[in-house]
Amino acid sequence: MKKLFAILAVTVFTTSLFAQREETIIGEQGLGFSGAWGGWSYNMGQFDKDFAGYNGGIWALEFGKKLYIGGLHYNINNQRLDNLSSFSLRSNSLLIGYTPSAYRPVHPNLSVGLGSGKLNVTAEQEDRVFMVQPAVGIEANLTRWCHLDVMAGYRAVMDSDFTKYTDKSFSGFYGQVNLKFGFSWGRYRNGSSRKIDKD
Repeated sequence: MKKLFAILAVTVFTTSLFAQREETIIGEQGLGFSGAWGGWSYNMGQFDKDFAGYNGGIWALEFGKKLYIGGLHYNINNQRLDNLSSFSLRSNSLLIGYTPSAYRPVHPNLSVGLGSGKLNVTAEQEDRVFMVQPAVGIEANLTRWCHLDVMAGYRAVMDSDFTKYTDKSFSGFYGQVNLKFGFSWGRYRNGSSRKIDKD
């Protein structure tokens, strides 16, 4: 995962440099570096037949007022899986998102989390798994430095190797709220930052 993240970071950085001199295929405003965000995330997710709530952290770099790349972290401790077992999950995921019309007070938010996690189930050994977490929702610009996301998605857990539980036991739908703090500047168009126009 570290190598994958490094490759993506270099690719985005290189793209942003060229975007200052020419238009790109992703919209006409280019992918210049336009902001940085970090904050708190609350997730209510489905595990087996139960739901569990847990907190996490989120951070991202923003490019072209639309694309953001960062990370999502959760550490779930002693959540009930059934009447006999509980589990813990430590997760670190690469986060890739897209927010069209981000200059509007309320706008769509699309994202996907990709990364590994460590599952620990009562009376069994710890197991490393891979997770894919697509989500869709809305983002509200409460202030220029504080944004609120309300998301819904699905957590797909893969490669678990427990005797009693399958990937499906840890996969399920979830709702998520992100409270992000940071700053976003300008709107890149043809290599320069200009005032936001609503065309």
